[in-house]
Amino acid sequence: MKKNIFILLALLFVANISDAAYTHIVYVDKSGSDQIGNGQFTNPVATISKALELAELLERDEKMSALIRLGQGEFAAPDSVWNVDCKWINFRGNGIRNTSIDADLIIIDSEAITGLDDLAVRGCLDIGNTILPVCNVEIMELKKEDGVLDGVWQNLEGTIFYGSKTLSSHVETELEKNIEKPAKQKVDNPELGKLRLRNQLIIKEHIKNYKRKNRTLAIGGFSWEIVRMYWEKVPELKEARDKFEVADDELKKVLMKDLEYKEIMDNLSNKSCKEIEINKLRSSKGKVYRRLSQNSAEYRKVRKVRDETLRVSNEMSLKHILKDYEKKNILFPIDWLRKREIKDYLEIIKINYGLDFELED
Repeated sequence: MKKNIFILLALLFVANISDAAYTHIVYVDKSGSDQIGNGQFTNPVATISKALELAELLERDEKMSALIRLGQGEFAAPDSVWNVDCKWINFRGNGIRNTSIDADLIIIDSEAITGLDDLAVRGCLDIGNTILPVCNVEIMELKKEDGVLDGVWQNLEGTIFYGSKTLSSHVETELEKNIEKPAKQKVDNPELGKLRLRNQLIIKEHIKNYKRKNRTLAIGGFSWEIVRMYWEKVPELKEARDKFEVADDELKKVLMKDLEYKEIMDNLSNKSCKEIEINKLRSSKGKVYRRLSQNSAEYRKVRKVRDETLRVSNEMSLKHILKDYEKKNILFPIDWLRKREIKDYLEIIKINYGLDFELED
């Protein structure tokens, strides 16, 4: 009994972390009311239609999406043929066995920016040519052209997919079937296939986490020579990196106008400077950053551009390297992540994807 309570608390804890990533949440529940409900946790609305009305009134953009949080039960779509054209509004339920959206046909508009999480779609889902983020979603019928379901989902037969790749209940076996092996190679190590999938999912959750928080990712696990090689060979990565370097140069120009900062940098360039002095100078540099953040509008403006270009460059680079490693069936390194982070991501993967991985000591 105690063990079951502990597991339940752990599940609730991770679910709350996921919801906490959203600034705006509109709650929908069978016990709610469209007449007096305002979409808050203690006063939910009753229908998806009303939730969408409220969500559309909220301030939303790529950094701050709204979440429509569905409780337990079957919820009718706004129309039997529902054209989903909302932007920066995601839908989350309480699990594929507990929450469903019902419609004859749900069409994801090409202009829509949305996602489905932890629910079942009772009807035909037509994604056309769009990329639809999903996580732990059951789909009765899928219709598409060149579109992609980005994440873990399953059909009514219980077959589990990651995007278009079949996982089923035996992850490593199914993965290894899809691996292109050298002619003389007899058998790949199933455990290695499982580790590859584990690390890929951890990094993808890491990227999502930092994107939700609008924080800059570190490109860890690689030497700068390897990262630079990707920047040089991939045009879009080079373009993103060039934008960052231009913005970084502009920031340095603004900083060098500050006499205190200029003096600190002159002292740091002195080769005879001792380690203890270097640490003090670095600390003083941090104080200059804080002072300028408070007092200089020019610094704040240039710093914002610099930070955003760095965030975009690092995110694009990490995604590309991850995709390249996945294509080549190379184990992506995760030892640069903090163990606490990895454990949290493994809990989320276990709940959202139904995959249970271990972390070596």
